[in-house]
Amino acid sequence: NSTPAMCISSLDTCEYIPGHDKSIVFTINVNPNADTAIAINRLCFFEKGPERYDWINGPSGPNNYPTLYAVRVLKDGIEIFADQDIPTTTDWTKETFNFTQNPEFTATQPATYQFEILPYCLSSDSIEVAAWDIDELTVFASCASPSSALPEISGLVFDHSGIPLQNAQIQVQTENGYLFKKEKSTSNDGRYVLDA
Repeated sequence: NSTPAMCISSLDTCEYIPGHDKSIVFTINVNPNADTAIAINRLCFFEKGPERYDWINGPSGPNNYPTLYAVRVLKDGIEIFADQDIPTTTDWTKETFNFTQNPEFTATQPATYQFEILPYCLSSDSIEVAAWDIDELTVFASCASPSSALPEISGLVFDHSGIPLQNAQIQVQTENGYLFKKEKSTSNDGRYVLDA
């Protein structure tokens, strides 16, 4: 919308290096109440690898823009999401990363999420400025039931001939034996779904 965007330098190699110091890095600390979970649902931003750089109140000229970028997310220092070799565009494009299917993005205890976005693999060897533009970066989050953080176990049970087994008993228990046990019977088509 013709407003200023953030312009960052890019890594010159075409090999993604997780945690490189040219990454955009920001953290989100969550501290859910006892009866609530916090879910980080999506990351959205606009990106552009411009063919020309244009500094505010400064020079402009040819740009050695990055051709790729990567997104990585760590939860309490452990990687829970990574996507690399994502092509950049030379015009503004909205990028969206959906985390709703990843249970690690739902927290029932205090947690720190670190987001890293790294542009890399430059388009030219002869141009000095290597800029990538990013704008309107937004993280969407919501409150959820604590049970939404629990993983789900599902599957099919067949006999040796490939025939679905009805009423087969599926049990989940802790490593300590039957202190915590859940049971489920398979349906007519051999399917079962239960919380871990």
